[in-house]
Amino acid sequence: MSSTVVFQTAGPTSDYFRGGGRMLWWMVGSTAFMMQFSAWTFTGAAGKAFTDGFAVSLVFFANAFAYFCGWAYFAHRFRQMRVDTPTEAIKRRFGHQNEMFFSVALILFSLINGGIWLNALGIFASAVFDANMSMTIIITGLTVVFVSVIAGAWGVVASDFVQTLVVAVVSIACAVVALVKVGGPVPLVANFPSGFVLGPDMNYGLLLVGTFVFFLCKQLITIMNLHDAFRFLTAKDSINARKAALLAMTLMGVGSIIWFIPPWASATLYPDAPSAYPEMGSNWFPLQSSWQHFVWYFTTRACLHSSGWGRSSPRLFVYGISKIRQHLIVVLIKVFWKMVG
Repeated sequence: MSSTVVFQTAGPTSDYFRGGGRMLWWMVGSTAFMMQFSAWTFTGAAGKAFTDGFAVSLVFFANAFAYFCGWAYFAHRFRQMRVDTPTEAIKRRFGHQNEMFFSVALILFSLINGGIWLNALGIFASAVFDANMSMTIIITGLTVVFVSVIAGAWGVVASDFVQTLVVAVVSIACAVVALVKVGGPVPLVANFPSGFVLGPDMNYGLLLVGTFVFFLCKQLITIMNLHDAFRFLTAKDSINARKAALLAMTLMGVGSIIWFIPPWASATLYPDAPSAYPEMGSNWFPLQSSWQHFVWYFTTRACLHSSGWGRSSPRLFVYGISKIRQHLIVVLIKVFWKMVG
């Protein structure tokens, strides 16, 4: 919220949508990292880590590989496109019709995705904290709209950087506590109940290798496409863009292990946890769920920021009315995104 107050004066379109291309590598790298980090890491992926062991980390190692490719080839080229939004690049490459199609389609899908994420957050808060589901959705949604619409790119990136710090600190603290409880990394692997590397009922290791190769290709396309790699447009220069990709790669690579140490340790210490789940609330579950919800809240906001904000709307408004002054365009965009929110 404080970042919104600091950066609420963002005016011209370049400043509003990509920070004028003046952001340093540690800011761009943090927001690029948060784009591929979601609450699913602590819910669905943690559940797979509990039952299947190491295999779920391969998805996140594939993310790290995609950021490595960004450092090696894509990041600085995205920065050198000299556009404010990805859809402007689509217009240059594929023409006006494709630009309008992508703009409208991305806005519609952003609405659907944002609704699903907010609904999931409301369900989680309602089940764990007995919070009102509707109020959770409304308050979180209004917070996202306020930060992203008023502050522009600077506010969103500053918020993403704070979220990165929160995720890093909480994840490391939980991983350390889990390792201490289980007795270290060696007992963690040796005592894992269902086979730490291949998981249960995996008779052919080649299937796991083939799946990992598929993940490498899929995540490279998902992360380093023109639409989802738009954060590199905000970098100060090509050098900062490459450093940002390297930072995101490092965070994702280290996080691929740290994030799943708690569920791995839980599988070792509490192998019957799923059957005892309803009785856990009176013992240790509230502490676990508190930090999980804390991280969930911040990462859900990051997903909402990166999914819909500022990627497709500019060209939707500017299309055919390029004579309008820049400050008026920004006002129109802010009004539009408030309506969407």
